[in-house]
Amino acid sequence: MSTSDSAIIIGASIAGLLTARVLAPHFKEVLILERDSLPEQAVCRTGTAQAQHAHILLRRGLLGLETLLPGYTQNLLDAGAVMTNASRDWYNFFPMGAFPNFDSDYEFICASRPLIEHTLRNTLLKQFSNVTIREQCIVNSVQFSAEHAPLLIFTERENKAEELRLTADLIADASGRNSHTPTWLQQQGYGKTRTTQVKPWLGYSTRLYNKTTLPPGIRAAIIMAKDPHITRGGVLFPIEKGQYICTLYGFSKDYPPTDEPGFTNYAKSLRSEIIYNALSEANPLTSPKAFVKNECAYHHFAEHKRWPHGFLVMGDAVCSFNPIYGQGITSSVMAAQSLQKLLINGRPENSHWSKTAQRKIVKSYQYPWMIATNEDLRWPKTEGSSGGLLVSVMHHFTNWIGLVATRNSAIAYTYIQVLHMTSTPASLLTPSSLMRLLQDGLRQAIAYLTIKR
Repeated sequence: MSTSDSAIIIGASIAGLLTARVLAPHFKEVLILERDSLPEQAVCRTGTAQAQHAHILLRRGLLGLETLLPGYTQNLLDAGAVMTNASRDWYNFFPMGAFPNFDSDYEFICASRPLIEHTLRNTLLKQFSNVTIREQCIVNSVQFSAEHAPLLIFTERENKAEELRLTADLIADASGRNSHTPTWLQQQGYGKTRTTQVKPWLGYSTRLYNKTTLPPGIRAAIIMAKDPHITRGGVLFPIEKGQYICTLYGFSKDYPPTDEPGFTNYAKSLRSEIIYNALSEANPLTSPKAFVKNECAYHHFAEHKRWPHGFLVMGDAVCSFNPIYGQGITSSVMAAQSLQKLLINGRPENSHWSKTAQRKIVKSYQYPWMIATNEDLRWPKTEGSSGGLLVSVMHHFTNWIGLVATRNSAIAYTYIQVLHMTSTPASLLTPSSLMRLLQDGLRQAIAYLTIKR
């Protein structure tokens, strides 16, 4: 396989690490510049403000990570992560009611965000010796060109007065939702980046526990909010070190409190008391910690008529979701895999290649963005596009499917597959799924008419 000389990635985020993975076979050297000092253990760091809260590694993401880095799943389990079965081990209380519990092959991993990232970083560096990370580096700008390799200007925290310059055949921005790429593009004559924003006014609060007990056969629980008025929800599941993580959330500025009695009372106010009952008997290990996610943003970089040679944007710098749906990591995996497919056919030799690659990366986020924002638009106080009649129809259809899933394990299984992004919503429109939906509707209609008589 032919290689180019070097690639630089801004940010050792999960998206940055995955980008390094797909670039490594095509470049002699892949350098990651990271603002933080990276911890030697799986603990939270400054640059990942949401890391202390619950993160779910969806099955699609887990399968993708294992494909990109064989052995990652076992490394994560060896580090203490917990494998759970989505249909058997979880109490899934969705907006239309509780799903049945049944055996299936649908397993996915529960772990803290620091453990997911730390294990990913260690696995990557072990498997690809040409990937290195340079810590405590602050990127000030990237100078673009339509014909030549980009120039990156940065400083080191220990010596902020001295600007350092590096060129590379490819530079990728994976610096997260506070990325400066839209500003750099506009300042250098590439035009303004159109951005779609949605504000669901979401807040959440998280606490760690041990000695946590759930009903027999249940290992984790998710209680979802129900639009338009029941704005509160929560999740409780096992992670490493025998601990449980509990994140409570609220839409429309109904933020959960961070004082101990307030946190517990908020849990009690959810649509089911299964989480509250478990917390009442558990041993808290940390005080509640809060985070507010006011804005979700999707940057339409693919719409730029001109695009710099040898420059790409990845991860939250492209699309920053509502974190409640757990799609962020999995979406980064999908974007990395789309870039990997393009690299098989050639490396970045001109701005046309870079523009094509960026278009495919942006497209990777369309499906998860659509799912997330459609759900956000259920809430009356959400700011952004109303979505119109189509979104309203989708909400009613989703509600119908969710209701049938509370009574039909086959529909529940397909619904879970869609949530974990291994299937698209179209899978709920297959002849077999539609037949089950119609049969259930017919049974309910007959039952209703029988009662009326």
